Amino acid sequence: FLANPDALGDKLRHLAPLHGHQVIAQWDATARAGDFDALVSDLLTRHYDPTYARSITRNFPNVETAVTVVPPGIDVASFRIIARQLVEHFDVATPEPVA
Repeated sequence: FLANPDALGDKLRHLAPLHGHQVIAQWDATARAGDFDALVSDLLTRHYDPTYARSITRNFPNVETAVTVVPPGIDVASFRIIARQLVEHFDVATPEPVA
């Protein structure tokens, strides 16, 4: 899409029923100006984040009380920390290690 603003504009036009033609024109102009940081920021704020929030609320009604874990990293040790936190939170018996 960065190399082909016309293709990006075609995709953005599908969002007109949700955001209106004026917003789509603004996004198209931002893309054609090459200001992709501003475009992505606005798309996230105005479209993806609210859409994701509605989906979460609709599909996971208990999300407000869900256990949240934040990994300190994306390595094996970090995932072990999260697993340990979840096991402790839910008081799950720790399985014996596989030999």
